[in-house]
Amino acid sequence: MLENFIMCPKCEDTLVKINEQSYSCNSCKVEFPNYNGIIDLRNLSSDNTKGFSLEKDFAIGQILLKNFAKFENYNGLKFMYEKIAEYFEEASYDYKPISNHEISKILDLSREHDLPMSESQSIHGYDILKKINLYLKEFNYDPYPNNICVENGGGLGSFLEGLSKNFKNTIFIDFSFAYTVLAKKLCEEKKLLNVYLLCANVEKLPIKSKSIDLIHSNNVIEHVTNQNKMISEISRTLSSKGLLFLLSPNKFSAYFEPHFTFPFYGFIPFKLRKWLIYKMQKRDCREVSLLGFKELKDIFKANFSGYFQITFLPSKLKRAAQAGYLRKIIIFFLNNKFLGTLFSLVINKILIGIMPYHVIIAKKNNPSPK
Repeated sequence: MLENFIMCPKCEDTLVKINEQSYSCNSCKVEFPNYNGIIDLRNLSSDNTKGFSLEKDFAIGQILLKNFAKFENYNGLKFMYEKIAEYFEEASYDYKPISNHEISKILDLSREHDLPMSESQSIHGYDILKKINLYLKEFNYDPYPNNICVENGGGLGSFLEGLSKNFKNTIFIDFSFAYTVLAKKLCEEKKLLNVYLLCANVEKLPIKSKSIDLIHSNNVIEHVTNQNKMISEISRTLSSKGLLFLLSPNKFSAYFEPHFTFPFYGFIPFKLRKWLIYKMQKRDCREVSLLGFKELKDIFKANFSGYFQITFLPSKLKRAAQAGYLRKIIIFFLNNKFLGTLFSLVINKILIGIMPYHVIIAKKNNPSPK
């Protein structure tokens, strides 16, 4: 089934499974390793993304795979990932690899956290599909088919359960090998048998053109080196009736920016915010490329072949998966009988440029006539 959708990221020909350890391209004969169900389609000599170490990530992923069967649940393996990542960060991994003794200590500690996923962890995929359906009604877009979905930059896998339950097949793609191992454990715990795991670059999707019904990309674009290429690849792979849901944190948010927790982040002069973030967090602000409303709009105009809307929240939203006073206040006003329409106009049109994030809803074909 997977071979109907994936392609060689180098020459774009068909990939075939040669054995349990690898896939190969029909034309250029490049082989891609298969790590127990995780196909690594990255070009390790040329692929990169900001602030990301391929060597460190692969080392963490290999440790997780080695200890994979020692955990029953996602949370235990996730805890182990977090502790190993902390160790590498503190020990400057490039100079001091982690010892077997240290791994054993972390493993023992992680087993105490090997608990089933909570409802609050599992709800995100279901919740995002409800929001997408609200957006479809709001913008009068036709429904998308439910054959195949791509979780584009899937991260820790938070949306996988809901997406896989609503599509015949789901492809999980992330540049991080360690994250993809975590997604594998989540699928095992939740018995998700229709998910395919790819470690790949979203700037060069190993997916055949016009083949995907829904592409979901949540808080990914700001971590990508070539954002234009990412959107161009999404446009290429989306089917004629397909839909894109993309969430992009706003560079000019009046609220606390999620990566560096600064309000009005984009309004702070670059040299000053670079100094502030390094001084307070020992981080380089350039490792995240946040986009404002106009920048996001320009990227889509130049690279997406179809129709798109930039918005914040559906006007008919009744609840949100994540808690927080700001979300509760917004939802209260959206559902107010007298102020709801006016409030939606304010946050989705008038003040859209300073909202915490932007949502892109995009389709390849024409919206239905109103």
